[in-house]
Amino acid sequence: MKKKLISLFAAAAMMTSSAAAAVQEPTATNDQISTGVIGGADSPTAVYVSEHIPTAEIPFTAEIAERYGIEGAANIYYNSQYLDPAIIIQSRTMLPFRDFLETIGAAVTYDEKAKTVTAVRGETEISFTLDSDTIHIKNDLGEKDITMDVLPVVIEGNTYAPLRFLSEAFAMQVDWSRYQHTALIADFEKYYDELWGQCPNIMKIAEIGLLQPERAASSGKADIAFHAEFPLYNLSENNAAKNVLDIKLSLDSVGTQMNIDSDTTSTINFSYSESSGNNIEIKDASLDLIMKDETFYFRTDIGEQIPDIPPEAAGFLQGQWFKISFEDYLSLIASTFGSNINIEDMRNLLNHSQDPRAMMEYQIKTSGSRLYGTYSVDAVTAIVKLLAKIDSYINVAETGEDDYMITMKMNNEDLIDCIAEISEMPEDELTELRSEFNDCNLIFNIDLNETVTDKIVTAQKLSFEYSMSESDAVISITVNSDSATDPAAEIEDIKIPDNAADILEKIYGI
Repeated sequence: MKKKLISLFAAAAMMTSSAAAAVQEPTATNDQISTGVIGGADSPTAVYVSEHIPTAEIPFTAEIAERYGIEGAANIYYNSQYLDPAIIIQSRTMLPFRDFLETIGAAVTYDEKAKTVTAVRGETEISFTLDSDTIHIKNDLGEKDITMDVLPVVIEGNTYAPLRFLSEAFAMQVDWSRYQHTALIADFEKYYDELWGQCPNIMKIAEIGLLQPERAASSGKADIAFHAEFPLYNLSENNAAKNVLDIKLSLDSVGTQMNIDSDTTSTINFSYSESSGNNIEIKDASLDLIMKDETFYFRTDIGEQIPDIPPEAAGFLQGQWFKISFEDYLSLIASTFGSNINIEDMRNLLNHSQDPRAMMEYQIKTSGSRLYGTYSVDAVTAIVKLLAKIDSYINVAETGEDDYMITMKMNNEDLIDCIAEISEMPEDELTELRSEFNDCNLIFNIDLNETVTDKIVTAQKLSFEYSMSESDAVISITVNSDSATDPAAEIEDIKIPDNAADILEKIYGI
């Protein structure tokens, strides 16, 4: 309930980072890649590279190619722009350094005495010496070196450097199509510039500079309901029965917040029932959550109302305080999903969470080309287009100095328009989709309202409704929440429980 509208959009764009993978040079495993999808240079639209790209030719004589060990040539696409062919040396794609960097908007200089090449674009500066395998990168986040596996080489007065490392230095992604012998370069920094240009309302929210209160009291209520009906077929008797599933969850919370620390107490009402007779009902159970000094503390007595609870679960669900450090929590998530999470990066991302543009830029600069996997560029394209479309349903109205009302409203027709925008669906297919949605009685509504006072979100209301019925199956979801934050309230300092047990020690004995 405390999440800000702006963070919803940032989270959507961040989802693609879970597909992180290393940039790939041509290998036998890429034989099936026949086309690539990259961000358009002029608008956030997918660009499908033709399957009939001509064979790239080495732009040098046979004598020069033999002298420098040039093995072949490769086509290059930078976003939607086709560049002059690159050359391949030691199985690595080599780009003409100055031409490429000037194409992406960098200023290039060369110190002939020191034999040092320098390129600057925005807040990023890269430099390297012609006889060195190290690229030095400097930006607003600091400085670092990356090591190239092939040295730059000067041919006919032009410096050629490895594509992979140039792209990584400026936080780009490279996909390789072995079938087409073509490198696809996606410049996400420019890509996001295009996004914000088409999202004036999200950009306006970012420009407001929402603040996190130093000290505040909070309260909120959320009601969530899920209903489903689906057939259960008994093959032996050749008949069908219907199972009806109902889940309801209600949360009432009050709490305090001081900077990033918080202390929240919630009352939980929960019910689960299905027509087969399995039922659970929880009334007025408690859930206490504390975040202090990068440690989570929690306890609940919900287990006291769950029948036949296993003994090993009793301690977790019957009022015992437990704790886990922020670092251990992230490590546990990383090990569970088999991914790597940098703790310091995560801290910095949380510090940028009020501004999605800053959040994305931080990811780009720190993760570079590793941020997105080989097959995720089209997913990013879809998200960019979706965010641009969603922006049209947002309104930011100024109600006073540093005071705003932020609203978002969407309905059935808006949902269909979003689907059409992402999929680039032809008109006949779109007409068919509308007909199918009408046949299954689709209901879709989002109504979100946020009150911003002195750049702080002091109230938020959300109403969400989704339902669909087709044949003998029905599904519906409703969410209603209402929360408030009072920065002027008098609150006590957060106190941590002195008897909290380490949850990892309890579970794993570590």
